Amino acid sequence: MSPESEFDRAYRRWILEITTDPRVSNRSDSARYSCQSFKDLLNLGMPALPAVVAKLKEDVALAAAVSGISKKKFPNEELRKLHSNEDIIRHFQQWWQTAEETTREGFNLESEKHAQAKQEGKQTEARDALERVKRLGRLALPHLLDGVAKGTTELIPIVSDLVDGAITP
Repeated sequence: MSPESEFDRAYRRWILEITTDPRVSNRSDSARYSCQSFKDLLNLGMPALPAVVAKLKEDVALAAAVSGISKKKFPNEELRKLHSNEDIIRHFQQWWQTAEETTREGFNLESEKHAQAKQEGKQTEARDALERVKRLGRLALPHLLDGVAKGTTELIPIVSDLVDGAITP
């Protein structure tokens, strides 16, 4: 089954659960993001992300799935500027259109900052740069693995976090 088909099926199960299950439908908004069918949707992982982003036009609630799947941490100052559903949809779609390039650029920039800070003995700055790398999310994994292969072992815990502990440092 294609990632798009799997997503469509998981999305329909989630909608069914949040609209018909009284344990979810009669509770707070957070209940719809903590129910099992939403977790199943997130577990589809990165292959489903293009379908999730495409479906945002119809259901802005999927912005939470984009963040959950990609593990991208958007800066609060960016998120505070989103005042309408249209703003949210536009933000996430624009991010997706440039995500690979901006992730690569962000990784390279923060890796340089990390190396420089480490060389200068500035441990706090080095740690902060690694935290910013982690905030790039799962799209940074190829760059992270390349960095590990080149000997930057401080990246291993970030890889582990982004793959939900499937790799341990």
